[in-house]
Amino acid sequence: MRVAPKITLTRSERAKLQRLANGRRTEVRVVMRARIILAAARGLENREIAEEVGVTRETVGRWRSRYAENGLEGIRVSWGALLIAGPSCAHCFRAPAMTRVPNPRGGSGPPCLPIS
Repeated sequence: MRVAPKITLTRSERAKLQRLANGRRTEVRVVMRARIILAAARGLENREIAEEVGVTRETVGRWRSRYAENGLEGIRVSWGALLIAGPSCAHCFRAPAMTRVPNPRGGSGPPCLPIS
């Protein structure tokens, strides 16, 4: 049986996570991740956190582990996006949401993804 990493927060970390969890302009997925970490810091089990936040136990375990390893950066980084794009296409993820990034291979999709 695997044991979930224990999450202990400083006052500063707790304040930052609470701002993220309550922020009106914070991405929904970051709000969810912050809520998971705050619940983990209260000592809840992954099952209880999953019920409270409305996600799976696996999702709770993933973000709990990433926070334990990398702190706040662990929940802010979109790991999948980085794996797809790689560091050379970081500009794709800094563009405003409704902006289309010109593709050097033609079309209007991001240059880091193949066009079908």
